[in-house]
Parts: sequence; structure tokens; C-alpha cells
Amino acid sequence: MVLNASLSLVIVRNGEHWTEYHQIRRTVLWEARGRFDYDSSHPDDYLPSNLPLLLLSDKVAVATVRLDLLDDSRTAAFRRLAVVLDKQRLGFGRALIERAETMALEHERQKFVAQVARDAVPFWKKLGYEMQSEFSLGMDDNPTMVKRAGSQNPPSRQTR
Repeated sequence: MVLNASLSLVIVRNGEHWTEYHQIRRTVLWEARGRFDYDSSHPDDYLPSNLPLLLLSDKVAVATVRLDLLDDSRTAAFRRLAVVLDKQRLGFGRALIERAETMALEHERQKFVAQVARDAVPFWKKLGYEMQSEFSLGMDDNPTMVKRAGSQNPPSRQTR
């Protein structure tokens, strides 16, 4: 559980944070799944409308997601949520998405979408997301989850 941790969400800007951001993604989303073709220089990570985010717990990087402010100006997409392997199921993913949703609201986004691995669907449902097949982010065959701003997150069982 996230107990007595000092959590902060940062937009990745400096070299150390970029290294941590890519290391978490590479390890959790690629190598742990038997893939070794991670591209740390993918241009989408560096677009001005895409915000790579890093969750720090007591100043240590524990999770990452990219917040894309989509062109339609009302939708935010969460891309590639990853929590350090030994920190999973402790509430860091929830804490990261809750903070990222707040940031999206600050950018006047009213709809949140995430294309997720099939085994992550229950996690996103716990956060109030619903599967919506007609909205596609155009990636793989993974389900797209959608949530409208103002939808309540179910109460967290984690202590913050």
C-alpha cells in the first residue's frame, strides 16, 4: 500500500527523469513481456501536446504514463501506464492516474481514454473506466477504456 509516502507527479523534462521514464517503460512493458524492441527516441514522446509523466514516491520514480492532449481539444489519452515491478498492486498506479486525470482537467479535457493490455482491464474498471469498442486509438487489438470527466472514481482501498 501507498503508506506515508510523499508522492509527486512531474512532467519529464530533465535527463535523469527521461532515463527513469524510459527504464520503467522498457522493463515493465517490453522486457517483462519478452519484447526487446523498445524505442526510447520514439517521436510521440517528444511532441508538445504529449506530456510524459513520472510518479515519484519519496523522490524515487515508481510509475509512469504519458498524457496525450488529443487534437479534438476535449479528450486526453493515457498511454503506456507502467509501475515498477516490485511496486505493483500497492496503489501507485491508481495514484498516478488520479493525478494525471487532474492534470488533464486542468487542460480542459472532458473525456479520458486509454488503450490497455487485456489483463489491465479490471484495474481501469476500478477507476471508473468502461470498455468502448467503437472508440479506437489505433494501436494493437487492445481494448479501449473510456471515462467522462466528473465520473467518480470508486473509493480507494489504499491509504495515502
